[in-house]
Amino acid sequence: MAEPASRAVLARRLTLDLVGLPHEEELLSELLADSDAHVRGWALRLAAEKDLGESVVSAMGRLAKPDPSPVVRREIAAIVTRVKGPKAAEIVSGLLSHHEDAGDPNLPLLCWYALEPLAATDAAGFMALGKQGYGPIPGFAARRLAAVGTPEALAAVVDAISGVTPALRKEMLAGLEDGLKGRRGAKAPTGWDKAFDAAMADKDPETRERALALATQFGDSRALVNLRQRLMLSSAPATARLRALEAIVTARDAASLPAIVALAKADSTE
Repeated sequence: MAEPASRAVLARRLTLDLVGLPHEEELLSELLADSDAHVRGWALRLAAEKDLGESVVSAMGRLAKPDPSPVVRREIAAIVTRVKGPKAAEIVSGLLSHHEDAGDPNLPLLCWYALEPLAATDAAGFMALGKQGYGPIPGFAARRLAAVGTPEALAAVVDAISGVTPALRKEMLAGLEDGLKGRRGAKAPTGWDKAFDAAMADKDPETRERALALATQFGDSRALVNLRQRLMLSSAPATARLRALEAIVTARDAASLPAIVALAKADSTE
């Protein structure tokens, strides 16, 4: 709860809004320096409702990273969706630096809604911010660019996948796979070889499986060779062999036909 003096200042601000007097930048600065996070948050909200001008946008840029309160960050995330251009990216970057907000019930999605519009203007910049994020945001960013589907968008995702932690790589591969689901004829984007190598070197089997599925969709011959080998390996789990067969069929890989015929003959003689 705000201190009496803070409430008095906030009341002055409310009065100014109600009577429609001109914006007072000095008063805004006073409110944003208040020790009470609710005062700072409400000051931003009211100022933005009155006039989302340069002073308010600059204030959000100054507060997004250093302000210690999620109360203030929620207000900034809600307002920044109305900001255009590089200033928006700068503010979102500050918000995404607070990984302690991953458990907040609102901030991960608020920050995602603030980030998402940037996908349409700068795929590489959008993905750079996305992988900087927390919670579901990196995976959401990969899925969003996969849905865009341009060579530049897909290249931005696979470039990011190459240089992130194993946990992020897994999440982003899942997002990329989801975004490309059902799409035929997708071509391997620039940088895919490096991303595929990084994923196949990962210790996590799910990461490797997702990389193989994507590589198959991209028509990557290395994945198809791997899948053919798995298909013919009698000691491999039945589920793994079935998944390999499904991926080969989806890819319509003619070179795998002899292996499929041989498998069918082997099964018929057992």
